Amino acid sequence: MKRSEKFNYFTQDKDPVEKRKKLLRKIWKWFKVTILVLILGTTLTGCVQSFVLKTSNNTGAGFEFTRSREHIGPKVTVLQDESKQLELPASGNETETTKININTYKVNTNVNPYISDETVLSGIRKQLNGESGHLGYYGRDNSYSSAIVLNNDLSTVYNKNNKYLVAAIRSQKASAAELPDYEFVNDIKDIYFFNYYYNWASSNRTFIKYLKTEVKDGETETNTTNASEALKDGLISVTWVSGLSKVASYTDEKISEVTADTDAEKYQKQQKLLLNQFNRDVLQLFYDKTFSADSDFVKHLGKDPSLFLKEKIDQAKQSVAEHKNVLFTLTAKEEVLLKKYIELMSSWFALTGYLWTENSVVQSSQIVESAQDTDAVKASEYTEKYNYDKNLIKIGEPVNKLAFQDNTTLLNVSSWGQAWKYGPFYGFFVYPTAFVINEISRGIGSLSGWGTIIVLFIVTILIRSVVFGLTFKSTAKMSAQEELKSKRAAIEAKYVGFENNKAMKARKAQELQALNKKYNITFFDTVGSQFMTLPIFITMWRAIQIIPSIKSTQWLGINFGSTSYQKVGEGQYVYLIVLILAILIQLISSLLPILLNRKRFKERTSIAQRQALKKQERTQHIMVIVFTLFVIMFTAGVQIYWIFTGIFTIIQTLVMWRVKKTQWFKERYSLKALARK
Repeated sequence: MKRSEKFNYFTQDKDPVEKRKKLLRKIWKWFKVTILVLILGTTLTGCVQSFVLKTSNNTGAGFEFTRSREHIGPKVTVLQDESKQLELPASGNETETTKININTYKVNTNVNPYISDETVLSGIRKQLNGESGHLGYYGRDNSYSSAIVLNNDLSTVYNKNNKYLVAAIRSQKASAAELPDYEFVNDIKDIYFFNYYYNWASSNRTFIKYLKTEVKDGETETNTTNASEALKDGLISVTWVSGLSKVASYTDEKISEVTADTDAEKYQKQQKLLLNQFNRDVLQLFYDKTFSADSDFVKHLGKDPSLFLKEKIDQAKQSVAEHKNVLFTLTAKEEVLLKKYIELMSSWFALTGYLWTENSVVQSSQIVESAQDTDAVKASEYTEKYNYDKNLIKIGEPVNKLAFQDNTTLLNVSSWGQAWKYGPFYGFFVYPTAFVINEISRGIGSLSGWGTIIVLFIVTILIRSVVFGLTFKSTAKMSAQEELKSKRAAIEAKYVGFENNKAMKARKAQELQALNKKYNITFFDTVGSQFMTLPIFITMWRAIQIIPSIKSTQWLGINFGSTSYQKVGEGQYVYLIVLILAILIQLISSLLPILLNRKRFKERTSIAQRQALKKQERTQHIMVIVFTLFVIMFTAGVQIYWIFTGIFTIIQTLVMWRVKKTQWFKERYSLKALARK
């Protein structure tokens, strides 16, 4: 037979069994509070760390988790074919304009593939770090890498004869090391371009000027940069050019032959040469694609544009020697093609470091002071500007970035021990989650992006189900607390108008505390399940950001590493679907409990109580708005996870709503049951 609590009157609360129970309850209470504080503190610390441990939307850069260091992929830039039409004017015997296609590459910013093929990764490591692996910087912390991938094969790095177009350099934080020789992937050919000069940028980036003839009170000749004004009898007379230079090839230098007074200086020179050679290789890739022998550009120009320029400059040198006013002539078609050549080469120079910006001024290594002279006769004393075998356009000394390099260095974690170096949040929460995601993802595979969707769904169900089981009692009590809202509202209504009265505020606090005590409601019951949600979300948020196979996922045109609202601004409206769904699910999951209880509260409360309830709900509405704004800022991958977790929350709310009506729930978690406890 159960002992009646009325016997406590005779023992004056000194019964040893009751004292032991109270002590155990107090210990359990403080244990839960301690665990909650530790979890919350660890999570908030990890959240702050997230601003220090920078991630990147690109694989192979930023803070990343992989199964092992052998699975580190390079930072990838995807080049896709681009075709633009160029209208050529009629020349010679032609009577109509001609439209040609300029076929080149452009960067595909919608994909950031993860190179996971072990054969490819092994080949890259051997190429960049040597056969023994003790050279180079690839896959090492505080390093940068850059690899070129063509859009028609996202599974491998662009290569020829098993040589990959990829390079890796170190940041100042990394230790220096010897570098292996760079092997060019492309066949490096001579490329020629106009000289740059000291006021080139402020002179509208002019490389060539033409002879303009005006008939007004007699015939006069002036220089112009407008070719159409200079067209006469089907030809355009050129009176000035800035000169010609060869683009530095860096093929005659070897990294292994670099010497210096100190090892530090030697390693720095080796890295600079590696950077120059890789960037030159990338430039050649663009050049060969656009100006191939069978391209429309070369067919209509009659030859490779570099050779065309070289021949014209040879004519200019001869004209200068003979003191002729006209250096050479161009047809209207040739002038348009030459202008396009200047445009394309300038854009590629900017990508590969042959042009760079310093103090907001565009710089070049090839500066010819004399090029400011526009008179061909005066220019005869500056014949060196036509010496294209001597004049070199080099990659600038201040340029310290590989072509398409990410701004964030690699920090890789591939073991639990490494994760703990970054603190308990990454050791206790993030690494186990990332490990599970990696293993499930490995088993399922890519499946054109559906694999990641399945992985996120499974992980969401697993984590939320475990948390729901652990916090069911707290969740049930929270559901029961909805019944207390009207009672709290009644207390709030009693003290309306006494907000500035300290004594009345104290009395209100005492009444609210007594109400919670009466129904056995503790602080942990009030916030426990919500506080558990925060560590889960931040853990998943970080995991999605730092697992290469997840952040590189491409699913139905949606890239998981992209920020949805930015892509919508770029006109990619497929991201609008994700954005709308994430916002709707967030709003429904947040407002559903309020909507389910609102009708019953209206029936049971007075007008004053309803006013007090509105004040309570105002805070909830503000939190809903804040979280909705956060959802908008997330990347697409995090938003898709948020959709899954929001759907789980909605189902959980509806299930609890039904369970609350059962006799089982009423006997255990109704207000009467809680009051009895």
